[in-house]
Amino acid sequence: MTKVNYRIIYADTDQMGIVYHANYLKYFEILRGEVMRENGLTYHDFETMGFSLPVIESHCEYKYPAKYDDVIEITGFVSELKGLKMKFECEIHCSDKLICKGYTIHTCLNKDGRPIKFPEQLIKLYEKSLKI
Repeated sequence: MTKVNYRIIYADTDQMGIVYHANYLKYFEILRGEVMRENGLTYHDFETMGFSLPVIESHCEYKYPAKYDDVIEITGFVSELKGLKMKFECEIHCSDKLICKGYTIHTCLNKDGRPIKFPEQLIKLYEKSLKI
């Protein structure tokens, strides 16, 4: 399981002083990028190979608010990778409190923007992160 720490910046918060709800999906993306880096590939490298991984579904359950200057811990793993779909599950904690949990579902597109089965190099990349 990959872990990333992130300090909430002022621009992440709304008028009420808490993290704006859509930013949690940005934090999920930060984690996905780190998972790729841990396994020796950046998202830019993957695009250079002619592939992309668009989000086709997202879900987030908000449990407790995060605020400016909080340090959050983002954790996650790939829970499903088969056919045309990959599911990436995430949790965000702050001071041992569960802030939110959720997932994103991705498909793999070729350079022409058409859905394809996940290439072997991507399956191998995520095997270390796969948790079923």
